[in-house]
Amino acid sequence: MLPTVRALFSQIIDYAGLFPPAKLQLDQALRNYDRYRQGTEAWLLGRFFCPAARLTELVPLADEVSPLQGPLLLSVLGSGNPSRDQQAISEVLERHSERIVVGGYECKSTELDVIDGFGVPVFVEPAPGADWSAVVAAVARRHQQANPFGFKLRCGGETAAAFPTSQQVAQVLAECRAAAIPIKFTAGLHHPLRHADASLGVKQHGFLNVFAAGILADAQGLSTQDILRIIEEEDAKAFHFGEDLVSWRDRSVSAREIDAARLGFVTSFGSCSFEEPVADLREMGLLETMNDE
Repeated sequence: MLPTVRALFSQIIDYAGLFPPAKLQLDQALRNYDRYRQGTEAWLLGRFFCPAARLTELVPLADEVSPLQGPLLLSVLGSGNPSRDQQAISEVLERHSERIVVGGYECKSTELDVIDGFGVPVFVEPAPGADWSAVVAAVARRHQQANPFGFKLRCGGETAAAFPTSQQVAQVLAECRAAAIPIKFTAGLHHPLRHADASLGVKQHGFLNVFAAGILADAQGLSTQDILRIIEEEDAKAFHFGEDLVSWRDRSVSAREIDAARLGFVTSFGSCSFEEPVADLREMGLLETMNDE
């Protein structure tokens, strides 16, 4: 495994099997997550995505998760009532800290002003109709190292209208980098490369495009137009992975720069499928031992 591949994709997929289009039952989704944690591609796996309203339902099922891979790592989706969610999270951590770790909380921008310090990273998604730039600025005002806040970007859904334009994605990446806040993504990123979706009549964004754009922007201070070019790239050959460098056309970043960007800027993406993006990476040859030629 090339160090650059591991740096770019480590813990990149937060498993959201409970959500559309998969919409699995909680016990099935949790069994899937546990199986992925024990598989050869476990290093790609991040958190299990669970609504705050279902934490009490989750707790007894956590006993069935293998302890060999450590505690169950959660990202919690807010219910619309942050104070109630914070209480539910606190109770889980107080009673089950050896089995369950909450690594993040996600909410809508309408709740930003009423959220106190959760003690975990809080990612804020713009509410419908919200000004994204205003949300970035509001998140930046709340962001601190001891109590990090970040932006959550929805990249797709079950309708064409759910997919932001490439320009919107590029603009948010540029603004989050300028504001020095982390960003995570959800929905619509099942495949590495940007491609046409004939059934919806849209271009779907690729997670390789989005993360490569974010990492290069973080390392090199790219303009919004340069970020846009990477997001709209559809040629797999434009991306090259070597021992210490990942390149998109004539721009390169080192494994060290990738690590820094993944830690502090482009964090992860939520997907209702783990197997689909992993299969695509394998088909591209990125999960096999490769030679830098």
